[in-house]
Amino acid sequence: CSRRLSPSALKEFRGLAKLMHPFSNACKRSSPLPELDWAEQKEMWHSMVLKDSIYTRNSKVLKRHPDLEPRMRSILIDWLSEVCEVFRIHRETFHLAIDYVDRFLMAKSNLPRNYLQLLGATALFVASKMEEIYPAKLEQFAYVTDGACADTDILNQELILIMTLNWNLSPVTMNCWLNIFMQLAFLENGENLIGPERYPRKLFLQISQVLDLCVLDIESLRFPYSVLCASAIAHFISKETAMHVSGLCWSELLPCVAWMKPYVEVAVENQVPDVKLFHDIPADDAHNIQTHTAGLKLLDLVQQKKRIAKNETSPSLVLREMTPPQSSKKPHLMVIDE
Repeated sequence: CSRRLSPSALKEFRGLAKLMHPFSNACKRSSPLPELDWAEQKEMWHSMVLKDSIYTRNSKVLKRHPDLEPRMRSILIDWLSEVCEVFRIHRETFHLAIDYVDRFLMAKSNLPRNYLQLLGATALFVASKMEEIYPAKLEQFAYVTDGACADTDILNQELILIMTLNWNLSPVTMNCWLNIFMQLAFLENGENLIGPERYPRKLFLQISQVLDLCVLDIESLRFPYSVLCASAIAHFISKETAMHVSGLCWSELLPCVAWMKPYVEVAVENQVPDVKLFHDIPADDAHNIQTHTAGLKLLDLVQQKKRIAKNETSPSLVLREMTPPQSSKKPHLMVIDE
């Protein structure tokens, strides 16, 4: 993610203020960034917040696609995560691909279900070319579809994807926000630059697992990336830290924090192991490789927790408990002589 914070990136942000979504008013979110030697930190921060608002997604997007179901999106993202681990693809690339898929679905309608794998493979192909130094080859992306997509299919879909997204291919992803928030959370006194990553790798992986689990659920699209990351920080570190690193107040974070609770519980109950090492990846970069630690089984456990919680707080259940039985159905009381 640090590679994406370059001076040239500022050019893309200029002139976007008039497009800003009301959810995240950049002028009202104070900048937690330290002094930067290559950019004005307030301008950089406001630009990032703008992108979080402009690159919008919608949890109701599948209403535009009657043939698609939320579970199909979950299966697609789960598959992309597996492909990333096989090809040693970075987390940033994985989250770029998910963003492309969700925004493409917003721009189209009535897509058939057999289109999803082609869309996912193409999104990961494009994201790899955007982010990876040595991206996987085209034929490798076609191969992992098990014959469902040919090289030419992915190439044709690449142009469709890019044009549909209007070449807006550089969002500030959830992974990028998390890296920034973690660096800010563990800055030592006197440091004035965001330098090498100094946060605990294990903690980063734990939070990443929660966020990977969240994105499997289409309901995560209700929240901007920065809000999701800050909410995870609140769960694992503290709400004060979450507010500090995000510039958001607690009332803005609370809905997402509450929504995320069962995901955190499931992730904690199924904690990831230590950083997975790869023979061809430097040890200090291993935590940035996307691994398949949050799959459909964990998502099912989350949904189960939600159903149990819903039943426990169901108004109808409360009403049944409060309503006295009819006189003819009242239980016979045993009178015990003293």
